[in-house]
Amino acid sequence: MTIIFKEKMQVPANVVDELITGVGSDIRQVLNMLSTWKLDNDTMDYEEGKMLYARLSVFIWGSLTCIAARRPTKSTP
Repeated sequence: MTIIFKEKMQVPANVVDELITGVGSDIRQVLNMLSTWKLDNDTMDYEEGKMLYARLSVFIWGSLTCIAARRPTKSTP
């Protein structure tokens, strides 16, 4: 919350809690989401936070699926 305050963003605590919970407490992802959001906006309400998390989760799961598909499989002799 300190970073949000110092960046003069208006994001309610419950929105920050949902973002943190949504990314599995990975603060790096939360900071990335907030810095991306800050490029265009200074405020975020609950619905916008849910939308931001939903877009991020689609991107993360899509990336993980691509990585898993490219992983070589063990061949049995």
